[in-house]
Amino acid sequence: MEVKEKNIPAQRSSADNAVKTLAALVSPVSSPTTSGIATLPLEVKAELKRQQLHLAVDGYHPIASISFRKPQSKDFSAKPLNQRDKCLCLRVSTQSKHGRRHVSIYSPLKIKNQLSQPIQVSYQELTHDVQLNRHGSTRHILGKVEPDGTMNIPSAVALQKKLQVKPVAEDSVGSASDYGDSTEPLWWKDHLKIKKETSRSSVARKLSPSSTQLLTCSNLLMQSFTFKAVWVSHSCQADDCTGICPSFYVSIEPVIRVSNFLPFLATLNIHANVSVGHSPSSYTLEPGQNVQVVESINVPTKCTFVIPSYQGSAWQASFDLHDRMPEGRMAPLLLSSFDSERPGSEGHTGRHSLTILTNVSRSVGYKGSQGQLRITFFSAYWISNSTGLTLQFKSSGIGSNTFESSDPSPILFMASALQNKLKLRIPGSNWSKSFAVDAAGTAGSVSSQSRDGRHKHRFMVETTLSNTQLTKIINIFPLFVVLNKTQEAIMFKETTPKGAPRLAREVGEAPQANASEDEAEPIVPMISVKNSWTEILPEQVLPFWPTSLKKPQSMVVKRVGSEVFSSPFPVSIPQRTLLPIDNQAAITADVSGGLGTEFFITLRPYHLGDCVVRLENLTQHSLCFTQGSQSGTEPEASCSLTIDSCKSWLYFWPNPRGERQLYWYAPQLKIKPQLAKFTEDCCGEIKYEEKSIHWQSYGDTLQRVLTFSESVQFQTIIHKKSQREQADMFMFIALEYAFLSFINKNSLEIAVLSINQSPSNWFVKIDGQEKWFPLGLKLSAAVEAAYCDPCKDKLEVTYQRKEIKIDLSELRFVEPLHGDLRRDSFPGLKFQYQRSELSMVIQASINHMQLDNQLPDAFYPVAFHPLAPRKSSRRPCIQVFIKKHFPLAAGADAYKSNGQRNTVVGTVRVDVDLQHCALRIDKGFTLSFLDFITDCRKSGDDHPDTLMKSYHELDIDYAMRNLAEDTMEKMNKLSGAKVYMEYLRFSNIQIKLSFSMGGNAHLTDVGNTQSTFGGDVVDFLFRSIGMTLTEVTDIDFSLSEFTVTCTVVTTGQMSSDLITFYKSQAISQGYVFVLGLDIIGNPLGLAKDVRKGLKDFFASADPLNFNNESHKSLAQGIRSAYGSIVGGVCGTGSKITESVGRGLNLLTFDRSFQKARGRRVKSQPSHLAESLLLSGKTFGYAFGSGVTGVVTQPKKGAQRQGATGFFKGVGKGVIGILIKPAGGVFDSISVLLGGLRRATQSDMNEVERVRLPRHTIPFEGVTKYHPYLSKGVSILHTTTNYTYFSDDVYWSHMMLTIERKKFVILATTKRLELLHLPWYSTFYRPVWSVLVEDLCKPEHSPGVITLVMNGQGERKTLESDDHETLEWFFRRLKSLRSYSKATYKTSPEQ
Repeated sequence: MEVKEKNIPAQRSSADNAVKTLAALVSPVSSPTTSGIATLPLEVKAELKRQQLHLAVDGYHPIASISFRKPQSKDFSAKPLNQRDKCLCLRVSTQSKHGRRHVSIYSPLKIKNQLSQPIQVSYQELTHDVQLNRHGSTRHILGKVEPDGTMNIPSAVALQKKLQVKPVAEDSVGSASDYGDSTEPLWWKDHLKIKKETSRSSVARKLSPSSTQLLTCSNLLMQSFTFKAVWVSHSCQADDCTGICPSFYVSIEPVIRVSNFLPFLATLNIHANVSVGHSPSSYTLEPGQNVQVVESINVPTKCTFVIPSYQGSAWQASFDLHDRMPEGRMAPLLLSSFDSERPGSEGHTGRHSLTILTNVSRSVGYKGSQGQLRITFFSAYWISNSTGLTLQFKSSGIGSNTFESSDPSPILFMASALQNKLKLRIPGSNWSKSFAVDAAGTAGSVSSQSRDGRHKHRFMVETTLSNTQLTKIINIFPLFVVLNKTQEAIMFKETTPKGAPRLAREVGEAPQANASEDEAEPIVPMISVKNSWTEILPEQVLPFWPTSLKKPQSMVVKRVGSEVFSSPFPVSIPQRTLLPIDNQAAITADVSGGLGTEFFITLRPYHLGDCVVRLENLTQHSLCFTQGSQSGTEPEASCSLTIDSCKSWLYFWPNPRGERQLYWYAPQLKIKPQLAKFTEDCCGEIKYEEKSIHWQSYGDTLQRVLTFSESVQFQTIIHKKSQREQADMFMFIALEYAFLSFINKNSLEIAVLSINQSPSNWFVKIDGQEKWFPLGLKLSAAVEAAYCDPCKDKLEVTYQRKEIKIDLSELRFVEPLHGDLRRDSFPGLKFQYQRSELSMVIQASINHMQLDNQLPDAFYPVAFHPLAPRKSSRRPCIQVFIKKHFPLAAGADAYKSNGQRNTVVGTVRVDVDLQHCALRIDKGFTLSFLDFITDCRKSGDDHPDTLMKSYHELDIDYAMRNLAEDTMEKMNKLSGAKVYMEYLRFSNIQIKLSFSMGGNAHLTDVGNTQSTFGGDVVDFLFRSIGMTLTEVTDIDFSLSEFTVTCTVVTTGQMSSDLITFYKSQAISQGYVFVLGLDIIGNPLGLAKDVRKGLKDFFASADPLNFNNESHKSLAQGIRSAYGSIVGGVCGTGSKITESVGRGLNLLTFDRSFQKARGRRVKSQPSHLAESLLLSGKTFGYAFGSGVTGVVTQPKKGAQRQGATGFFKGVGKGVIGILIKPAGGVFDSISVLLGGLRRATQSDMNEVERVRLPRHTIPFEGVTKYHPYLSKGVSILHTTTNYTYFSDDVYWSHMMLTIERKKFVILATTKRLELLHLPWYSTFYRPVWSVLVEDLCKPEHSPGVITLVMNGQGERKTLESDDHETLEWFFRRLKSLRSYSKATYKTSPEQ
């Protein structure tokens, strides 16, 4: 433990008395340190055993028994030795981190500087000159407080002196611009308020919650500086405090803070106190900058907001500004252009009005205290044109203005309230269809068609939310972008195909003179090449504008100065194509993107593996290869390739736009076209005339190879060559169990991630048979228990009235059958790694993974778990297979392109298999987990204003990027090591989703003013949609399978494509969420249940064969149909009635009743009889609570709020007697229908937590998990009157038996309760409850503990036959009383 002090700056006057000694508890001896907590000598002593401090101050009585057991902040009062002096109040703060205590002692008066410049704090002290007999004053400077800094005022000074505050600057000290002291001092007594408290008989002085003081400083230049001092009070909780002490938190703030989150420079002119010859105050607002207004604006003052340069003109707007503007509002501000003659589009007048938004708010945490006023100027939308073309935009509403843009400079746009849609066009073309711009994170293509209907320009529109979370940025890009990664200039243009050539010339070009007819005709088909050629230089980025209306769009390329161009290839389909551009060279066109981004057409040199396949003909005959299906007909000569005997050929697609399938045949041998399988390692043979042609497909480094031969031995040699050598390193790891606990800063366990092994299954193979038969569940459990017992070698049990004998040492079934036994058990986590010189293989599997919600008020105890697989299939929860082939060292050095090394690092094969799972979360768990993740990712102590400015700069850079910069940025994100992805598969993901608005958020820092964006957005979504509409239960959410084969990709590109694919899949599944709402009964789930039942029934019915197996199958079909249909109908009715009951109970405004009702409804009994009993209890509890509430609610209200609370209670009682019984009817029906559903459907097994939540004491840190403590906390959470409080912590418990009934005596840090669990309930009911502070010293005799109440004489006895346990519990009660004596009321520290 450490004791530390809050120091004030070193500029404090030497007249102040320093602290002589501060004893640190880490070491018995410590050097003296300077303190700012008081102006009197201070001494601290510690008792480590009792965890207490003793504080001694010169001139005051010592303060004893300062406990540092738990984190808290407490006020203490030291009585003066001189009765005329006043008490000295101090504040002691204790913090705990990982079991280490930090104790801080400081004054209760604290000043925080919220200005943008330092402030100086001083005070005046009266002096008397004896020789001159003259009174004077001496100024003492306490120090300088930097921006966002804090100063603790010395206690003696804070108690007796008035403070002076003024802004200071390094360059103005002693000059005419140096400000003097404020017009009014800071005196805490001016903010005290006399009020009679109802709980006390005498008049006490009570601190006002908050007040504001306006201060003004001036200099010799007649300049004034106005700021605010916001006094936030905390009533002193010291025992001997009379209520007159400086317990304040003073925030020095500007009057108004103005922020500019527009992408342009702006100015704010304030016409306050403008006299003749003086101009208004002007403030320059740089983009992202915060400016503090130093004028005093108590009355509405005219202000002018000016944007000097926007689209070649200046814009301004006037509004009234004053200090008491209504907060929490967002209002539009209409700006007008100075230039009224600026021409617009199509000869109309230019755009002369501009709308931006203003947001008015107060300082966070001081609402209602008239703290600083924050005014933010921003725009709802920015539109950035990165196409390089002149575009026109307008809103889809009637009479909307048209505005024009030709560069990426942002256009400020404000959509109408009803039409958040936009249109665009090229001048002279038709308007595009309306597209939505209000959904951030979406992207889509938009087209603008020419007025004659022959051409169309296509654009990519991306809508992103700015980093400041104020503006949505709309970026317009061309849909197709070309990048030249070669070392020479390339020409490209759009084509409309009329053939499928290998090499082609432009239409009208004559064939070569020396070429024969056979050579010229196949090479020169007719291709219509549209538009003119566009030249792209190396490393240049250009847009591609195909105007054809047909799909897919195509492109041809050629060298500069060449007359021969490549085959046309599609640019709207992600693929890779090798393009010969003349008889000696070729380039590769990589088309990527398309899933929410532009299509990037990258032209690069040839690399190893760019060819489709290497064909090797090792037969004695010529083989023909052709692209696409031939259906037995002879192919065209332009698409056919003939390879002679003992020749090889690097094959590329002659028609890139055709069907990319390769067929081979042998005309001489009359072998019909056969599909060539070259994308995976495989082999086969084709027979002809009692002979065979053997083919083998394998990978040679990065190139796929397809070999044909007539020798079986040669095929065997190739097969052995493709099989890599044996591994030189092998590693295997298996874990039966693994647990990961998530605990926040408050030592509260949020979740537990567990990995468990599968249950062991036993099989028997009867002698003489080959089939393994599974044993029954009970017999398997008995065999497993005996197998795990090392003392047992044999097992003899009675199962189904048969004597069974098993020899466990030999794993043999002895009686009544004879056969071998087999045990199947999979570890929780299995990892296998093997590596050789040329390959690497990783296999990993997680058998069973479960995420438990460990919060005290969890609505769903299990947040994630895999669903039980079918009996016929058994697979792990997650299974991953990765195989990578490294290229040969010689081959890697040999294959180079234009002097550059190939960057492809190997061939990879990935297969990820995911089991169906269930995800059940509630609002409290979601917000708590988001807060935990955000807290772990916090970095640095940057000021929010600095962070917002840096975020705004990033937004401006993003909006101002041109096409080349944006393309290179996106390509860099997709960069990385290139791999040849031979095969990649992510199995389909099926999730059974449930969500509830129940639960409470347990945040790490409730008083923190900086909130997280993720938590705020999720919380806003929950509150805006409504509590009833967001309740869903067991909706089927399905995502399709993701597969990639035979392509060269980077790791960044693959991850981006994977995220984009699943994002689009999730968006397309939105109807599942809408049709699965509980308020409408999940009709989609009902339809699936009915379909499943009918399918199982008709699949099992076999009217032509009525043997025993058919009877069993038919019975199973009838059972499945009955369970699915009846269970589905009951489930739908249960969800509808539960939603109606929840809506009615919200109108009761009785939180305790709502919490008890939620516990009853969410409990799911396993038997129908228990459901019937719970249904009756639910209605009885609702009816009884409604009737008794007429009396109890007014009584509770009067105890809490007096007369006001009494009348509120009367209203709650009247409403409850009408609504609670009605809600109870719906709840009871819901519980009954839910029980019927669980009784009819066999797959409704409830999953339980792996273990109970961990019990952690905040002031002791995280300790080892203990089942006893967790059981006690579970009992505490299942009491009927339990409400979570952070200071009411579980202490101990003990089981008792009284009159043959089981009871539990439970002790917390605040109370002691005797609990009883009725046979018909799952919740403990308190028999009696007493406060720990009301207990006298407990008495113990053998078998009896006697509890005596303070001042009442009431006695309660605890009896038990277990004397040892009872004695242990008595010692725990004694320690609890000691802890209670050291416990005190706390006050929050600011």
